[in-house]
Amino acid sequence: MADLDREGNFKARLLSYGLSQSKSSKSQGINCRMVLTAIRNSEGEWEDWEQYGQETYGTFWFQGKGGRPNNGVIENMARIFAPWTGDISEFGNGVIGETDCEVTIKMDGEYGLKVGWINPVGGGSRESSIDEASAKKIAAAHGAAFRAIVGNVRRESPKPQAPPPVAAPIANHSSAGEDVPF
Repeated sequence: MADLDREGNFKARLLSYGLSQSKSSKSQGINCRMVLTAIRNSEGEWEDWEQYGQETYGTFWFQGKGGRPNNGVIENMARIFAPWTGDISEFGNGVIGETDCEVTIKMDGEYGLKVGWINPVGGGSRESSIDEASAKKIAAAHGAAFRAIVGNVRRESPKPQAPPPVAAPIANHSSAGEDVPF
């Protein structure tokens, strides 16, 4: 498979996940391997890209450099990964399966083309396996905060609307040709 040769906005299917620890800070994230399924063209329309099988990688840095939860990233993860409860170990135990998203890929002077943003549909690390002990350590340290953020996103997300009630038919009490006395 050839390397990606352009910047752009893409639809993607996230295929697998891995835990990542920054070498230079306390930042931690989930590495995502994804296949690009469509690209937004200059007219703003989606063009199919599934036939190319083009894969790329991106990372959700859910814990910032200071070791604190990155609320914006966790909120985005909650929107993209609907079954996620805020427990990082769910990325390794099959709860989180393949899911669709949108990514923005930009040129980065140091790394070349790089996923800059991963967002819900409509809205440069390599994968590694999630070490269960590390995931449990993160969950112990930040699980309550992650679950609270995910809970807030779930509460604030628009609920599916019920279909409008079906109006009862209007009764027609007159008969054709009859005079109705008043």
